[in-house]
Amino acid sequence: MKKQDAKFITAWEASRKGGFVKYIMSHGLAFGLILFLLSGLYHLFDRSFTEVYFSIEALYSLLIWIAGGIIGYGPASWWINEYLYRGKIRGGSDRNP
Repeated sequence: MKKQDAKFITAWEASRKGGFVKYIMSHGLAFGLILFLLSGLYHLFDRSFTEVYFSIEALYSLLIWIAGGIIGYGPASWWINEYLYRGKIRGGSDRNP
Protein backbone atom coordinates (compact mmCIF):
# COMPACT_ATOMS: atom_id res chain seq x y z
CA MET A 1 0.00 0.00 0.00
CA LYS A 2 1.29 3.43 -0.91
CA LYS A 3 2.00 6.01 1.76
CA GLN A 4 -0.61 8.28 0.14
CA ASP A 5 -3.26 5.53 0.42
CA ALA A 6 -2.43 4.93 4.08
CA LYS A 7 -2.73 8.65 4.76
CA PHE A 8 -6.14 8.78 3.01
CA ILE A 9 -7.38 5.73 4.94
CA THR A 10 -6.34 7.21 8.28
CA ALA A 11 -7.93 10.58 7.51
CA TRP A 12 -11.14 9.04 6.18
CA GLU A 13 -11.51 6.75 9.21
CA ALA A 14 -11.31 9.82 11.43
CA SER A 15 -13.96 11.59 9.31
CA ARG A 16 -16.22 8.52 9.39
CA LYS A 17 -16.15 8.51 13.21
CA GLY A 18 -17.74 11.97 13.18
CA GLY A 19 -20.66 10.63 11.21
CA PHE A 20 -22.46 11.37 7.96
CA VAL A 21 -24.52 14.35 9.17
CA LYS A 22 -21.58 16.17 10.76
CA TYR A 23 -19.52 15.57 7.61
CA ILE A 24 -22.11 16.91 5.16
CA MET A 25 -22.92 19.88 7.38
CA SER A 26 -19.30 20.97 7.78
CA HIS A 27 -18.16 20.25 4.21
CA GLY A 28 -21.39 21.49 2.62
CA LEU A 29 -21.27 24.71 4.63
CA ALA A 30 -17.63 25.32 3.69
CA PHE A 31 -18.35 24.54 0.02
CA GLY A 32 -21.33 26.90 -0.07
CA LEU A 33 -19.50 29.72 1.67
CA ILE A 34 -16.46 29.47 -0.61
CA LEU A 35 -18.58 29.44 -3.76
CA PHE A 36 -20.66 32.36 -2.49
CA LEU A 37 -17.49 34.40 -1.99
CA LEU A 38 -16.05 33.40 -5.37
CA SER A 39 -19.28 34.11 -7.25
CA GLY A 40 -19.39 37.48 -5.49
CA LEU A 41 -15.98 38.33 -6.91
CA TYR A 42 -17.43 37.90 -10.38
CA HIS A 43 -20.25 40.33 -9.60
CA LEU A 44 -17.86 42.98 -8.26
CA PHE A 45 -17.09 43.97 -11.85
CA ASP A 46 -20.49 45.63 -12.25
CA ARG A 47 -21.74 46.18 -8.67
CA SER A 48 -20.47 47.67 -5.45
CA PHE A 49 -19.06 45.55 -2.61
CA THR A 50 -22.10 46.33 -0.45
CA GLU A 51 -24.54 45.24 -3.14
CA VAL A 52 -22.63 42.02 -3.74
CA TYR A 53 -22.14 40.86 -0.15
CA PHE A 54 -24.50 42.84 2.09
CA SER A 55 -27.88 42.91 0.40
CA ILE A 56 -31.02 40.79 0.67
CA GLU A 57 -30.13 39.29 -2.73
CA ALA A 58 -26.72 38.31 -1.30
CA LEU A 59 -28.42 36.63 1.66
CA TYR A 60 -30.61 34.57 -0.68
CA SER A 61 -27.57 33.67 -2.75
CA LEU A 62 -25.64 32.61 0.34
CA LEU A 63 -28.51 30.41 1.54
CA ILE A 64 -28.85 28.79 -1.88
CA TRP A 65 -25.11 28.06 -2.11
CA ILE A 66 -25.06 26.60 1.41
CA ALA A 67 -28.16 24.48 0.76
CA GLY A 68 -26.61 23.24 -2.48
CA GLY A 69 -23.44 22.33 -0.63
CA ILE A 70 -25.30 20.48 2.10
CA ILE A 71 -27.76 18.74 -0.22
CA GLY A 72 -25.45 18.10 -3.18
CA TYR A 73 -21.75 18.41 -2.50
CA GLY A 74 -21.63 17.00 1.05
CA PRO A 75 -23.36 13.68 0.35
CA ALA A 76 -21.61 13.26 -3.02
CA SER A 77 -18.24 13.85 -1.39
CA TRP A 78 -19.06 11.36 1.39
CA TRP A 79 -20.12 8.65 -1.05
CA ILE A 80 -17.10 9.15 -3.30
CA ASN A 81 -14.70 9.03 -0.34
CA GLU A 82 -16.48 5.96 1.02
CA TYR A 83 -16.18 4.24 -2.37
CA LEU A 84 -12.46 5.09 -2.59
CA TYR A 85 -11.92 3.97 1.01
CA ARG A 86 -13.52 0.58 0.45
CA GLY A 87 -11.54 0.09 -2.75
CA LYS A 88 -8.26 0.91 -1.02
CA ILE A 89 -9.06 -1.39 1.91
CA ARG A 90 -9.98 -4.26 -0.44
CA GLY A 91 -7.11 -3.58 -2.82
CA GLY A 92 -4.57 -3.32 -0.06
CA SER A 93 -5.54 -6.64 1.53
CA ASP A 94 -5.51 -8.46 -1.85
CA ARG A 95 -1.99 -7.32 -2.73
CA ASN A 96 -0.43 -7.91 0.69
CA PRO A 97 -1.52 -11.31 2.06
